[in-house]
Amino acid sequence: MYKKFLSVVLLGVFLLSLSSSVYAEKVKILYWTGWGGSELEDLKKIIDEGFNKKRSDIEVETVTIFGAYEKLLAAIAGGTPPDVVSAVWDSQLASLAARGAIIPLDDYIRRDRIRSSDFWPRLWQSFKYEGQVYALAATTNCQFTAFNVDMVQAAGLDPKKPPRNTKELYVWSQKLTKFDDKGNIQILGYRPSGIALWGRLFGGPNVLYDEKNKKITANNPKVVEAMEYLLSYNKFLDPTKYTAFTSSLGNYWSPENPFFAGKIAMQDYGEWIVQFGLKYNPKLKYDIFPFVTPTGARDYTQFGGSMFCIPTGSKHKDEAWEFIKWITSPEPMKKIAIAFTNMPPRIAVAKDPDVLKAIPVLKLTIPLMEKGTAFTSVSMPVWQQYMTELSAAESMVINGQKTPKQALDDVTARIQKELDTFLARQEKR
Repeated sequence: MYKKFLSVVLLGVFLLSLSSSVYAEKVKILYWTGWGGSELEDLKKIIDEGFNKKRSDIEVETVTIFGAYEKLLAAIAGGTPPDVVSAVWDSQLASLAARGAIIPLDDYIRRDRIRSSDFWPRLWQSFKYEGQVYALAATTNCQFTAFNVDMVQAAGLDPKKPPRNTKELYVWSQKLTKFDDKGNIQILGYRPSGIALWGRLFGGPNVLYDEKNKKITANNPKVVEAMEYLLSYNKFLDPTKYTAFTSSLGNYWSPENPFFAGKIAMQDYGEWIVQFGLKYNPKLKYDIFPFVTPTGARDYTQFGGSMFCIPTGSKHKDEAWEFIKWITSPEPMKKIAIAFTNMPPRIAVAKDPDVLKAIPVLKLTIPLMEKGTAFTSVSMPVWQQYMTELSAAESMVINGQKTPKQALDDVTARIQKELDTFLARQEKR
C-alpha cells in the first residue's frame, strides 16, 4: 500500500515538474543597440531566427537608440539600464568600466572557455580596462583611404600606384582638387583630418599617452609635426572656402554621399564602403590603399566600433551573457559581417571564404590587423574628453587661432588635469 502511494506521489511530482518546464515563461531581456535602418532589420532577423526561436529559456527584445546614444548614459545614471547593450563604443569603454557602470566578463569567459587567441590580438586588448575584460564584439571596422579611379586617371595619376607617403598624398590631393574661376572648391581631392589619427600615423600607436606613467603626451614632437602637416593643406585649401564647400555636401548616409556623388575624389572609409557602393552608386569605380605615413610605412589601420556589455544595473546578467556569448560566436558573427559588410573580430571568421567573397576589401585590412600595428581608442577614463579637446585644437590651428605647438601644449595641460582629478577620486572610493 505504501509503495503504491509513493509511486503515485512520485508520478505526480514528475508530471508537475514536466508541466512546469513545458509552460515556463522565457526570461525576456532588453537589448539596446546603436544600429538602425536596414542594419537593424538584418540584426533583428538574425537574432530572432538564430537565438529567440532556438532558446526555450531566453527571449531578446531588440531596441535601437540610433542617433540618441545619450539615452544609455541617462539610463545607467538613473539605475534603469537595459540588460545588455551594444551601443557602447570603444571610446567609451574605459570610462564606463572605471565608473563601475558595466561589469567585468572574466568569470563568464573563463567558465565558457572563450579564447582570446580566436580574436584579433589588438582588438581583444580593446575589450579590457585595467586588465579585466568588459566587452566582446560581433563586428569591428578597419579604416583606409578610398579613391575614385576615373578622377585619378583624369588628373594624370596612376591608380595602380597610389600614394606611398604623406608627400605623395599631398600631391594627389592638389591635383585632384578642382576650383571654379572664383577659387571656390568644386571637387575636393582630399583633406586629412583627425589629429588623433594622424598623430599616431606620424608617431606610432602609443604616441598620445604614456600608460605606465599616466601621462598625456599630446604635445609629443611627432604629434606637433602631424598637426603642421594638416595645417599645410591651407596652402591650397582656404579654410573659409573649404568650410563653404563641406557645408554644401549631401548626407553621408544617402545617395548624396559626397564620395559616391563625385564631389570628393579621396576619402577615408572602412569595410562599409562595400555596402555603400552597392546602395549609392554601383557604377562607381573605386580602389583603396592603407593610410600613409611620412616614412612610407603603410602598416597602420585604425579600427573600432560598438561593443557588447552588461550594465551593472542589469536585472538578468546571466541571461545577458548567454546572448553575448551566442552573438559573438562564429555562426552569427559571420551572418552579421556579411549583412553589414564589417570586419569579423574572430580571425577564422574573417578568413572564411564566404566572408572574403562578400567583403573583398578584407584582403587589404586583414594583413593590417595581422601586423599588430592597428590601433583604436586609448584605454583611459578621460579618452572622450581628450578626443574633444584634440578636435577643438585642430580647428583652432586650421583657422589660425593657435600654432600647432601652442594648441597641443594646452590640450596636454587640460587633459592631464582631468586625468589626475579622476584618478585621485578613484583612489578615495
